[in-house]
This record gives sequence, structure tokens and C-alpha cells, in this order.
Amino acid sequence: MNTNELVCRIDESIETGMGILAGRSSEGADRKEDSDGIKTFCLEVKGLIEEIYGGGNHLSCQFGESDGYDPEMVKKGLAVLKDLRRLTIYSGEFSS
Repeated sequence: MNTNELVCRIDESIETGMGILAGRSSEGADRKEDSDGIKTFCLEVKGLIEEIYGGGNHLSCQFGESDGYDPEMVKKGLAVLKDLRRLTIYSGEFSS
């Protein structure tokens, strides 16, 4: 996967996480739906971490353990994704 494709995947995951946090703050938010969205988001973050660092990374393991409603994991995931995005862009600039 090239740098641009990877950055696009990271951006999509960032949008997903932001959407989860925005939806959680809306009235009438369904906790079950939020829980499923958070699990999916954490699996996306785990996949991206493994794509960049390989399997078995401590961050990858942390996001593989999410099992429910945990908005703090979304915030942590967004921070990791933003760091991964910067790292990917930086690496892409110097690998050409």
C-alpha cells in the first residue's frame, strides 16, 4: 500500500472516531449502538497499527481488547491515529 492510500485509510478512521464522539454527545444516543461502533473503531485502529508496525505491537494489543462502551478508547484511538498519520507522511517524504 502506498503512502497516499494509507493516509486516506487513517483519515477515514479519524472521521469514524470523530463521528462516534459526536454521536455520543447527541440526545437519545443508543448505548448499544455506540458500543458496537467503538468496537469497530478499535479494530480499525488495531489494523492500522499492525499495517504500520506489524502484529504484536503493544498498541495493537491494547486496541484489540476493547469489548464495549468505552469513549476514552475512542479518544486514545484518535490520538494514535493522528500520530500514525504524521509518521506516515513523514516517512513517505523521505522514502521517495
